[in-house]
Amino acid sequence: MKNPSVYLKMRVLGAIDFMEGSSITERIKKIADRVFTDEQGLPRKFTWRTIQTCRRS
Repeated sequence: MKNPSVYLKMRVLGAIDFMEGSSITERIKKIADRVFTDEQGLPRKFTWRTIQTCRRS
């Protein structure tokens, strides 16, 4: 699987702001349960650690 586009990463990271949860880690773990669609219409899912790593970089 190729690396996700910057656009898809920003959609995933932006979802953190709108997810309910008492901490950032809790929100990230809830986001990891969601499936996002990339620009080609393919479903993409990310682990909570991957999301956390993208957030820090």
